[in-house]
Amino acid sequence: AGPWLTHVAGLDHASVVNNLLVIGIALALGAAGLGWFTDRLKARGSDREIVLVAIAGASLTAMVVLVLQLPVSPVIPWSIIAVAGAATTVSYAILPSYFAVSMSARANAALNLLHLLTAFGMQAAIGAFIDQWPKTNGHPPAEAYQAALGCVAVLQALALTWFVVARRRCSVP
Repeated sequence: AGPWLTHVAGLDHASVVNNLLVIGIALALGAAGLGWFTDRLKARGSDREIVLVAIAGASLTAMVVLVLQLPVSPVIPWSIIAVAGAATTVSYAILPSYFAVSMSARANAALNLLHLLTAFGMQAAIGAFIDQWPKTNGHPPAEAYQAALGCVAVLQALALTWFVVARRRCSVP
């Protein structure tokens, strides 16, 4: 979010720092809130996977707002994206219900590895993608960041569609 806030939103250093603080607080509160909300859904017998679908949809919407540079303070969509980053913890709570008790720890360990490797791979790919643009004033142009985030949004839309379609297929008797 820092380079976006600087190079796309054009914020000064102090504003970037303040925005990053707000985004960090949103991440922390979002993690706690998602955990609380997911526990309430489980207690009611509701489908907890809906939390993942909802937060992925909100994150996707936030990315589109940023890419299209809609007239919204960038701290709002970046905070939504930060909360979505915390939603990975929800997957750890859900995954054991898909596996035998004897396998659930291994499944969560594999999921953790998948999360870490995917995060690393995506960050490296985004950086390499952005670096393909010629630098202006020592950094890539705003269009490079927008194009990279747009590609991530497309990938997320495809993943979300796959998740929803697969869930529907699995729930059909």
